[in-house]
Amino acid sequence: AEGLILWKVDENMRAKGNELEGMPGQPGWPANGRHYMVAILQADGNYDLEHGRNQGDRFDFYSSCFVDEIAPSVDLLKGPFPNSDFYQNGAGLGRTGLRIYDIGEPDEDMKISIDFDYSVPTKNHPHGKRRLFGPSNGVQSSSGIMFDVQAKTDLTITEFDILLNSTEIHKITIYAKEGSHTGDPISDERAWTILTPISISVTGRTADCKCNVKDFTTWPIRRGETHSFYLAHEFANAVEDLKLKYGNPPQGSTTGSISFGNDDLDVLTGTGRAFPFDHPFIVPNRDFNGIVHYTYGLNVPPPKPTPRPPTSPPPSPRPPIAIPTPVPPQPQPTPVQVTGQSTNIDKQKQQQAKVFKASLPLDKADNQAQGIMFDVKADQPVTILSYDIHVDTTSRFNVKIYHRMGSYVGHNNDPNLEGWTLDCDLEISGKGLGEVTSIPLHGSTGPPCATRDSQGGYDVIQSEQVMAIYIVVDEGVKMVYSTGTYEGAPFVKNTAFTIHQGIGKGIFFDTYSPRIFHGGLYYSYA
Repeated sequence: AEGLILWKVDENMRAKGNELEGMPGQPGWPANGRHYMVAILQADGNYDLEHGRNQGDRFDFYSSCFVDEIAPSVDLLKGPFPNSDFYQNGAGLGRTGLRIYDIGEPDEDMKISIDFDYSVPTKNHPHGKRRLFGPSNGVQSSSGIMFDVQAKTDLTITEFDILLNSTEIHKITIYAKEGSHTGDPISDERAWTILTPISISVTGRTADCKCNVKDFTTWPIRRGETHSFYLAHEFANAVEDLKLKYGNPPQGSTTGSISFGNDDLDVLTGTGRAFPFDHPFIVPNRDFNGIVHYTYGLNVPPPKPTPRPPTSPPPSPRPPIAIPTPVPPQPQPTPVQVTGQSTNIDKQKQQQAKVFKASLPLDKADNQAQGIMFDVKADQPVTILSYDIHVDTTSRFNVKIYHRMGSYVGHNNDPNLEGWTLDCDLEISGKGLGEVTSIPLHGSTGPPCATRDSQGGYDVIQSEQVMAIYIVVDEGVKMVYSTGTYEGAPFVKNTAFTIHQGIGKGIFFDTYSPRIFHGGLYYSYA
């Protein structure tokens, strides 16, 4: 093993030497005066030496492969541990202000950074985050692994470190869902929420060097709940020897057994699961290899999975969210009638309008065409009033927006758009790449691009109903969007509706799939 070894030395303990082991979970520790005179600060935080489990292992070393920093505690008595706090023969505890970070690759010469006056972190401090270290025995591999996490306190999953089998560029996609991954058909993508609408590029490292994955929507878990994760590998250029590594559990452990854990959460033995969801390779009894990063508290209430037709009255909804930009609904005024056209109704709807930013960061765009079709599924009755879109021009151009009740699937190859309703045909000014182009919400007779029915009233998407949207621009102008992962898969969700991955439409009505809409929807509750 290679890396940086750190010791904490208390010369006042010379009389006891290394006889008094001290570790988390021991009554009164770390203020009970029990610790070695020379204690190795084991990077994995398992305190294996004090427990007598081994004589040291490769997870005791600090490096960019594993743990790359040590800092003062968040709480003197609660840690996290190990840390750079001082103790002196039980006389007291305190913070040294020392932070060692940016610890480099394992080598004879290693670079580190040191802060001698580091401010005390709190639970909301970026360096007050917690990490749970899992095994690193990756003798098995495939393009994905599913596993469950059981929370013992309210927490939010923020990052993962994973093991990859090569130093090539790997494409990683992360899904999550409430409940165990074994509770639903394992190949049903509709049960999962995608946290990385665009797969994350991760460069693999040498053997046993973990790779950090953090550019995804964080996922909160309430105390006592079980949630599941699917870390999936999309083959780069169809090279199927690029894989995630994971391990075999100890003899007698099966899927659902505790693989590793601490006082905050347990990670359970999972299932090797090749990507995509309909791939036939499924192997039970596999351990996630890596690190789970989390913070205390529910930073964002978790989104619900894509709803299925209810067999009983649905439970009360959780606190509202919008992802990636939270837009919690505000208390609604007296409900508005939505049949028949009325200037007063239009004004009320304009005042009620809420924006759901479905967009990824606009610099994530990697594709474009003349139009895009996608489905919206409602969780409660809503009316779409207007849109933000992403286009490649700063000139004036025409945009047309159509809708139809029901999915676009089976209705996306007819250039005459039979069964679709034209909501608006407007000339607007584009904002260009990297900027949102807003379609007007306010007009003399109401929102000019709202979904209207044939009688001039508002078409309402009822609860559990699907509505398709088609946005198309002038020839020579391009709608800018992202390449998706799976046509029809949920892309983003709030308490009003879910937006699904759709298709791009070209100038000759040719189809590109899957594609992710870049923009936002303005809506009101019906």
